[in-house]
Amino acid sequence: MEDATSTTPTNRAANRRHLWAVPRRPRKAERRPPILPAPPPDPAPNSSAFPVNICESCRCINLDDLLATDKKAEREDDWFEVQYNLSENAATSSSCPLCKIIFSSIHRGDKIRGFVGVKMTVDDSVVRTGHPEPREIREVLVRKCWGTNAHIAGGGIFRLYADEGTHAAKFVASRRAPASNLSETTLDCIQRWIVDCDLTHQTCRFRIDGTTVPLQSKMPTRVVAVGSESASPRLVLTQGQKGRYIALSHCWGLTAQVLTTSANVAAHQQEIPFHSLSATFRDAIKVTRLLGVEYIWIDSFCIFQDDKSDWLQESAKMDSVYENAYLTIAATSAENGDGGLEGQRPQSDWVRFPCSNNVQEGYMWFTNARWTAQSDLDSSPLNLRGWVFQERHLSRRIIHFAASQVYWECQECFVGQESRKKLHFAGAASDRAQWKANLQSLEHLGTFFQRRSQVPYDDNDNRDSPLGSFHAIWAATVNHYSKLQLTKAEDRLIALLGLAKTIQDRTGLRFIDGYWDDGSWSFVRNLAWIALSDRRFPLNARDRALRRCSSWSWAALDGPVDCPFGRPFEWRETQDCTLHLLNIGEDSGKYDWPCHPLYVSGMLQSLFPALHAGVTSRSRETPVSETKQLEDTVGWVCFDSSQDAPDEVFFSPLGLCNQRSSTLTCLVLAPVTDCSDAISTFRRVGVGEFEGTFEEQEAKSDVRKAFELSQRVAFRIV
Repeated sequence: MEDATSTTPTNRAANRRHLWAVPRRPRKAERRPPILPAPPPDPAPNSSAFPVNICESCRCINLDDLLATDKKAEREDDWFEVQYNLSENAATSSSCPLCKIIFSSIHRGDKIRGFVGVKMTVDDSVVRTGHPEPREIREVLVRKCWGTNAHIAGGGIFRLYADEGTHAAKFVASRRAPASNLSETTLDCIQRWIVDCDLTHQTCRFRIDGTTVPLQSKMPTRVVAVGSESASPRLVLTQGQKGRYIALSHCWGLTAQVLTTSANVAAHQQEIPFHSLSATFRDAIKVTRLLGVEYIWIDSFCIFQDDKSDWLQESAKMDSVYENAYLTIAATSAENGDGGLEGQRPQSDWVRFPCSNNVQEGYMWFTNARWTAQSDLDSSPLNLRGWVFQERHLSRRIIHFAASQVYWECQECFVGQESRKKLHFAGAASDRAQWKANLQSLEHLGTFFQRRSQVPYDDNDNRDSPLGSFHAIWAATVNHYSKLQLTKAEDRLIALLGLAKTIQDRTGLRFIDGYWDDGSWSFVRNLAWIALSDRRFPLNARDRALRRCSSWSWAALDGPVDCPFGRPFEWRETQDCTLHLLNIGEDSGKYDWPCHPLYVSGMLQSLFPALHAGVTSRSRETPVSETKQLEDTVGWVCFDSSQDAPDEVFFSPLGLCNQRSSTLTCLVLAPVTDCSDAISTFRRVGVGEFEGTFEEQEAKSDVRKAFELSQRVAFRIV
């Protein structure tokens, strides 16, 4: 039997899990073969600075060596290397918490054992030591470079945080947020954000329509006086009074909560017992008191919940409620009233680690936390609700009480407690500041209805113009909003009316059933939206109070839609066969659902969808044929609802799918038979493509010829 101190790999692995580390990368000339054993390192000085369960290999990691690496190197020779001898699967069963973070980041389901080399570098915009600009490190990149099971290729990321005032704080961007959203540290941070915004942010003083919000603005019809520790909150009728108030944005959920009704309004004006409030309301009132604001607006208290007329009247004022508020408190992470503002931190592992062998340089943190500002907000219970979309976009300043931390969002700045710099969102619908900036670049268009008589919906749309950018952003807005949840399906448009009113006042555009009428060709082109699920609001119901809008609108659906922008392209041929919008009518009440009839002219082609067995369809795309026998398919239709799929449909071209194709994007219509007017009336049932190919480069396809041989007719879409 060999001595226990033998240097063979087998006995070392049997005696302890981790045997050695290489604290610095050898020069190329000195690099040893990757799987040869290396001598154990000298004991690290000040080893007491490390947590007792940190292995010897991980103790050789230090910040200066990570800073000396080059992320952009063609090869990973300039990365910091640490070697391990693992007797167990480090990704799942490590006794060293840092090993668990490192190896779980590159774990792909296979066990990582034996001799393993791991290389690391820091991820930031500055990649060379001695660069004059300050480092902004947020993450450590990891690569498994060699090992006994070398076939396991892997790369991963774990995060790096710094304690304030330490050596790491000079280079590491992130700080740990306090354990509580309602801690004294958090409230001090909120106060600093408010003061900074009050003193330096000029644009935060303006509404979307460009008007200034005074320090003492007109308050909503009713607000809640927050009282004090010794005085209960109470409902106040403002009667046009001016003052400063905070608005609350929250999820109702299914939990029971105190509401204002016509029966208890007098009692609420005397007192709203603090102990009877939900956790979210109690926390919001506490924060309002601590910020020195006297009033808060909470919908369930300030709108009569048993009076439909009061609800409709106050709902129409959402634009002024949120725009005039001093700021908005968002209970972002709370699913219902029991959630409160406290926030429950997402599960993650944290390891407090010395910046170097010199304990005087302080500590940093390694963690496998995965949250981002975007996931913290966009995936939160609050921001999945349809009503909250306009509340967020109308608010000038928001404090988000999220799961991982508290965020500040205003017209000029979006920051969180963990970051020293501004954060950014991806996507037009999520990036509130960019959304407002594009809107505010759009000049008031004046009374555009006068322009309609000059050229019937002339193609004056320019994709690069502010107006073109606005339509693109609105398409992205609809795509995002249509995925959000509403307790009542009939609120789909109502929940946007406050925002729509503000945009209308700013631009002079007219909001019609979820679209913006600007007198241009884009109105018709944007009718090419596609239903992404098989749900439609039942248009044959008799209760008009539950109706929403015209069949041609995306808002007629309960589910998500895709509103493309920039297609279809114009038909620049001898005869233009695309749909022309002549006029938009008003809701006359003569149809089974409220609608704005579109008076149009265009070509109509009768086609037959393959609704029954025998013909394969792609996804939700149903093939269509020119004959009832379905002999040859000439395109497809995506029905808005499979429950509303007629045996015969009519295709009306909106334009070409692209400039090099003969395939036409078409609105798919079905006749409305119970109309006594002389003009033919149709309703939308879907969108489709009429396919064709060019026999010769300059020749027209049979598809386009078929439409060009047709006669343009006038009809109505309701």
